[in-house]
Amino acid sequence: MSNPVKPVWRRMTHVGRDPRQNEETPTTTAREIMTPDCRCVRSTDTVVDAARMTAELRVGVLPIVGEDSRLHGILTTEISL
Repeated sequence: MSNPVKPVWRRMTHVGRDPRQNEETPTTTAREIMTPDCRCVRSTDTVVDAARMTAELRVGVLPIVGEDSRLHGILTTEISL
């Protein structure tokens, strides 16, 4: 299984934050490293459509939203056995 911290670590360093700084009381918020206005799949989309979108966008994670645009879950291309 891959380390889920690695993508967050990369994102933090990309936005100029050092995640090692002040490890005991981290000050970086999720808002500071999140991707605003990200692409989503609808809960009614097919798995094939979702897989196609992850490939086209070259991402490994997509939020799943319902008709009300509220978060229903997270789709990941990571397969754990």
